[in-house]
Amino acid sequence: MTRTRPRILVIGAGPAGLAAAARLLEAGDVEVEVMWMGHHLGGKAASWVGEDGHLVEHGWHMILGFYQNLKQLMNNAGIDPHTTLHSMEGLSHVYNTTTGGLSRVVGKGRPLELMQHFLLWDAFPRTERRNFMRFMRQAYVEALTPMADLKIHDDVCFRTYAFHKGLRPHVMEYGLFRFFREAYFNYPESVSAYHVLQTLKYMSSQTNSEQFVLAGGYSDVLWDPIGRYIKSLGGQLTPYQMVTDLEWKERKITGVRVARPDDSHHYHGRQPWPNSVPEQKGSAYIKRDFDFLISTIPQPNFVQLNEENRVMWQSSYFDRISRLRSAVTLSLTIMTKKVVGEFTGPVFGLPAPL
Repeated sequence: MTRTRPRILVIGAGPAGLAAAARLLEAGDVEVEVMWMGHHLGGKAASWVGEDGHLVEHGWHMILGFYQNLKQLMNNAGIDPHTTLHSMEGLSHVYNTTTGGLSRVVGKGRPLELMQHFLLWDAFPRTERRNFMRFMRQAYVEALTPMADLKIHDDVCFRTYAFHKGLRPHVMEYGLFRFFREAYFNYPESVSAYHVLQTLKYMSSQTNSEQFVLAGGYSDVLWDPIGRYIKSLGGQLTPYQMVTDLEWKERKITGVRVARPDDSHHYHGRQPWPNSVPEQKGSAYIKRDFDFLISTIPQPNFVQLNEENRVMWQSSYFDRISRLRSAVTLSLTIMTKKVVGEFTGPVFGLPAPL
């Protein structure tokens, strides 16, 4: 039987992959398969309540007021954003790496309010405050200039942008800078200068800058219902599929090499999505039955595919991907035997043990 509808393969079931699949199925007469290597939906933003009643976190995610597309997707999936999202009420805490203490950050999330609080922070020397203010003034002017083309900074990491604008290198190690990086972008490492400037632009209003979290596991409350919504639209969800290489021929991708992880039966305290274990675990195959490919694999992992194929990576399209410096998506979960503290809002800036 000849397939008449375009078939699209989406690699990755994090927020980007799930949103792409849902948007495609809503918009057109297409077939969509979402393939990912884990056992829970949500990617780096996955978390779920285990059988022992404790929250198991693969990553952490904060939802901001200007996430209108996500809120619309929640509505489409039958999730009420008004009752599901809980405002952080502008309360957070920043870890001071110098003193080992916590500083409370009060502000409804607007960057200007948070910066004003930061400038009054005792651990921030006066000379550094002036340097910080001068840099942020330049960044705000650029972000809020109506005709500014912010996309020219898309391939430049924020650190590089900040240093070029005169920010002293060690200032970026202060807690609030890490707060901006980790809270607003959920990245503990480098983010694009374009994303930072665009976020400053979006968060110029009180409504757009409000911060929200969920009660419970993100996979349970958010990503699983969106997964069921994708299935209701005819989409296919395929867990335990790890893409190891691309099949590349005559300047186009013709297939993907896929391995099924041997340890796919480990559920970490909860039945996986969907409630089944794949057959032939540990086997590998090449998948070619798709017309278009969307990859949400983090850039550092993506460039490891076909690493030995220099012809592919020196082509104009892939060469650009290999040189990207701004999309480092890493998550860190710290587990302790004892509770270290309970706060109204999250704590940012904890030093990474790795």
